[in-house]
Amino acid sequence: MKIIPPNRFDTSGENAKRGSRAEALLRSILERRYEVISATPWEDIYEHWDLYLPLPNIRIDVKAMKKIERSDPEPQDRWHWIELHGVRPWDRGWLYGGRADYIAFETVRTFLLVPRRALQRLVEEVVERDILVSSPTEAFYRVYKRPNRPDRITLIETELLRSIAIADILKK
Repeated sequence: MKIIPPNRFDTSGENAKRGSRAEALLRSILERRYEVISATPWEDIYEHWDLYLPLPNIRIDVKAMKKIERSDPEPQDRWHWIELHGVRPWDRGWLYGGRADYIAFETVRTFLLVPRRALQRLVEEVVERDILVSSPTEAFYRVYKRPNRPDRITLIETELLRSIAIADILKK
């Protein structure tokens, strides 16, 4: 299992561990039918993808379930964070600057496989991009900007992601 070191804001390493577990689980499911190659750390960080399937030639970025607020007791799967701009000033983030063909959003029972381009169109339709909020609890279809950081993220309901998903992969 690839463990990406936590960034300086993930002080407990909780998000990195959860992401690595989700990626390993999806990889093990996909390996039943496909050859799967993991991204190098460079590809993961700078190209924003985790898994490559040579046949049918696709790259997948895996998104684990996350909390709405860091203080929440457990991650949830009703809403998913979407990165509109990355944590580095030059990084356009995984939605607009990534090379993944698909984003795999983890839910309690499945992974939703969503085409990244379709997700871009959905974000353009439903997110109020001109409204910046300063709290994660206000980020539902609005842009959350954290203090002293360049990243921009928003929350989109999982059921809306399900409406554009091409597959719902069971976690069995």
